Amino acid sequence: MGSHGGGRFYHDLVSLTERERVADFIRQVTEGDRGSLEYLMVTPNAGSCDVVTDGVPLDRGPERGVVALLVTRDLTEYRGVEHQMQQEAAEHVRERAELELKIQAAEERTDSAAADGDAGRERESRGTEEDLRASADLEARIAAAEDRAGTALAERDAERARVELAEQTHAVACAEFEARIEAAEERARSVAADRDAERGRVELAAETHANERARVQLLQLKDLRDQVATHRRGLPGGLPVAGAASHEHVTVVA
Repeated sequence: MGSHGGGRFYHDLVSLTERERVADFIRQVTEGDRGSLEYLMVTPNAGSCDVVTDGVPLDRGPERGVVALLVTRDLTEYRGVEHQMQQEAAEHVRERAELELKIQAAEERTDSAAADGDAGRERESRGTEEDLRASADLEARIAAAEDRAGTALAERDAERARVELAEQTHAVACAEFEARIEAAEERARSVAADRDAERGRVELAAETHANERARVQLLQLKDLRDQVATHRRGLPGGLPVAGAASHEHVTVVA
């Protein structure tokens, strides 16, 4: 895994129980797979948080191989909203169950009052009116709870839409990053080609210069030989003078 900010390696920030999963995920990305992985990350203050990492392979050619582009997002706030919504949903279910029990009890008392005599029916009528008011109150509370649940669901859908938009934005950013890398590699290849062409021109010029120097040296050597031959022909009999040095020393200066 690569180095993280502050000289630390990325795997140092991954929970010990999650490192093998994260290493397998990164290996799969470098082998050409795209994907996402949720896991537990350790924070610098010795805490922890849930994160999700999106991985995209970047092929940098046969010589440089494939690297993994990883984008990691903190899920703490999203998990908090999700937990709050679950708690509110559970509270709504509990309140509705209580209301249904109370309504059922009121209906049972109403049925019992109907079975009694007229006197009992009059007494129970007052109780029934109270039960009906209680039932109406419970229905109002149920409606309010359902409204709150609807609001929570709408907020959850909005959060989900924001997450999807962030994922789309991330995908666009990855595509732009790949395009920039490809353009940089293309410029590097162009520079390398220009450098090789310049090197070829320099080598050709050096070879031409060396050939020219060799030609000049050959011409100089030929002139010296002609001068020596002329000098020999000027001596009596074409032979060296007695007592004179018979050595010839020819120096060619490039």
